[in-house]
Amino acid sequence: MRILSININDFGGLENHLMEHKKYNAWVGRECIDWKYWSAIDKDVVFNKFLKYIEDKQPDVLIINEMIVNPLESIDFISKIEGMGFSCFDETIPSGKYSFTMMFYKKNIKCSLVASPNCGYRVNRSILYFVEGIYVNGTHFPQESDTRFLNAVEMFCKARKNDKVIIIGDLNANDVSRGNKQLVERLKTYGYVDVWVKKGNPADTVTEAKYRGRLDYAIASEAVYASISNMEIDTMPMDCEMTDHAAVIIDVV
Repeated sequence: MRILSININDFGGLENHLMEHKKYNAWVGRECIDWKYWSAIDKDVVFNKFLKYIEDKQPDVLIINEMIVNPLESIDFISKIEGMGFSCFDETIPSGKYSFTMMFYKKNIKCSLVASPNCGYRVNRSILYFVEGIYVNGTHFPQESDTRFLNAVEMFCKARKNDKVIIIGDLNANDVSRGNKQLVERLKTYGYVDVWVKKGNPADTVTEAKYRGRLDYAIASEAVYASISNMEIDTMPMDCEMTDHAAVIIDVV
């Protein structure tokens, strides 16, 4: 089974980043995403690159961070991906303007939806599937190291430390002084491993173009690590300007 996770930056490529297009909204009293501007960006070229990439890599589970589901979008992203043989659960499709994480699975594999570890809090950032006997949590850690969010992840991992668990996605964990990276290190005390490092690769491998740090991870419990035959941090999506992140790919036998 191949699991692929990628932060797609809502198909804005390297030139456009969602969080850099905000304006003050008097109704809510703070800066908000400028959806009018963002929906006018031409995303066809990047999206077609993305579809070709998925065809080439052939994942069984596809996790997409910063995939925006917005009624103003001209491309029906979900239908296109489903047309490639993937499925998702209706409960994971956001009812609001956007989702930070979407998770799809090939229709020929055994998969069920499990309640998010975040217990209803910021659920648009975290989806949990039970896939072929493995708990796969596709997630996007808040950049500001949200304590409530991180505590929920830690409690889940601690409770499931003897099970087959994979936490994968953009963890924004590049700063040892911040909570995201500190949680990654704490999970090791429960028996979890940083798969990339455990397989002999550099801990400071760059996975993000702007900050040149390692933001994207696959964290695995000991019960599943022995079954992971391969892990790849693929910088091609950054190199071809499809997105500002590398893809994380793991193969489980």
